[in-house]
Amino acid sequence: ALSAVLALRPLLQVNLSIGTTFYAIIFVTSVLRTLWLALPLPVDLTRSPAPVMAFDAHTPWFGTFASEVLDGLGSVSLYAVFLMLIVFWSDLLRQVYENNPRHRNPMTTFVAITAMLFALQVANWLMFLAQLYNSEGVLLVGAVELGVVSLWCAAEITWVSHRFVEVLLIYSEINKEPLDAKIRRIIRMTWAANLFFLVHAAAEGTVAVALFTFWRRRRALALVFAHPLWTAYVAVKHFS
Repeated sequence: ALSAVLALRPLLQVNLSIGTTFYAIIFVTSVLRTLWLALPLPVDLTRSPAPVMAFDAHTPWFGTFASEVLDGLGSVSLYAVFLMLIVFWSDLLRQVYENNPRHRNPMTTFVAITAMLFALQVANWLMFLAQLYNSEGVLLVGAVELGVVSLWCAAEITWVSHRFVEVLLIYSEINKEPLDAKIRRIIRMTWAANLFFLVHAAAEGTVAVALFTFWRRRRALALVFAHPLWTAYVAVKHFS
């Protein structure tokens, strides 16, 4: 047990390349969110979206599509920030708890998960371009995806952070090295992340249920979501 805990010592050092990637993702997310808010797109903060079909010359379908693409890319990059924490924390735990851990590259795992989320977004856009459903279908699929991912991330980061705090407490006890600041930082990060994920899951779930319920009756989301409700949803999604 002692040797396993002592193995945590080199793992506590921050990897520069990982840190650079982490902050680069945050920067990309902020750029995508800013573009979504700054560009004159048909879907914005104050107006509920009207349903449009791809290639309909009588509607601003391309602007709506561009809005959904920017929104989807921003969402994937935003969740990638938390996914990176989850994947690398899980890898640290695996190295501590496994006697002979198999060599794995956590960055490869992170890229694979992020690529899967991106692929789901691309499939959603292609369905819209193939005219299998309208822009509200794109919103529905995206809301379901992000709602499920939010709940998974909340559960995963809670479990990982709990185990990580246990390891730090054992390491601190054995080496008589105070790690209270690190532990408090992890706990604060966990609470903040869980609040973020649960609020987003509630918001995305509300939109998904409203769309699924009323879309089947061929009613537009704009008839269900008044402008203040849409503004609240967008504010939660983009500013929380």
